[in-house]
Amino acid sequence: MVAVESGHLSHVEEMAKMDGVDWETKNKKGESLEDVARKMKHGAVLEFLEQRKYEAVAEVATVARVAELPANALEAFEALEVKQSEEKEELNTCLEKEKEEFEKKQIQEKEDFEKNQSQEKNELEEKQNNAQSQIHQEFNIKMSKLEMKLEALVTSPAADHPTDHPSDHPTDHPTDHPTDHP
Repeated sequence: MVAVESGHLSHVEEMAKMDGVDWETKNKKGESLEDVARKMKHGAVLEFLEQRKYEAVAEVATVARVAELPANALEAFEALEVKQSEEKEELNTCLEKEKEEFEKKQIQEKEDFEKNQSQEKNELEEKQNNAQSQIHQEFNIKMSKLEMKLEALVTSPAADHPTDHPSDHPTDHPTDHPTDHP
């Protein structure tokens, strides 16, 4: 009672570890440990006492239920444990199978992905090569045309001056010499 009145939670917790402590004790005024903790406003001590009381009541209820079990309850419990163990093993087996199937599926999907990626890469490379070839052909055709035009310009200089006549040159004209005429 003194530890509760003083609000020493650590002392109350240590007392809970010992056997023979009377948790139902009352002071001269008839107040329980919880009443004193509440009156002295020792919230942590009150909370500990209420939790300890709850656990004690739950333990008594469990003991009472166990006492009410039929005589063959131990056998039923053991049978239940065996069944639970078998179900657990069955679940583990199913999980292993599912894991193996998942891993196989994952490997297959990876292989399919890599195959598709390789095919797409090959198709793109082929398109690129075709485009380069076409550009190269067009380039060669244009170069040939340009070379032909250039050759035509170089080989026919008269084509550049179609109005050129011998009479247009003063040295070739006979009337340009004053000594020949009286």
